[in-house]
Amino acid sequence: MTPTPQTIRTTRTAAGLTQSEAAQLVYLTRRQTWLEYEAGRRPMPEATWELFQLKTRSTTLRERWNFEKNRSIAIVTPMLNVVCLSDC
Repeated sequence: MTPTPQTIRTTRTAAGLTQSEAAQLVYLTRRQTWLEYEAGRRPMPEATWELFQLKTRSTTLRERWNFEKNRSIAIVTPMLNVVCLSDC
């Protein structure tokens, strides 16, 4: 499902990212493209939205959890990618 411009903006700001940082996170070469997603001038592809959600969730988890030193923790995403949350 393609997200609305408001959903894109709200999710980005909740993750604490600028438009440039969000664009880089999903491998966009131009910040202008992200700006167009948020302005509703261009629909965000579903694959880009899914990647952004996965990456911002990982960042949020990493920041919220307090890990013990020398402990390796990882999660497996629905796409079966391993995301390391500490030294793996």
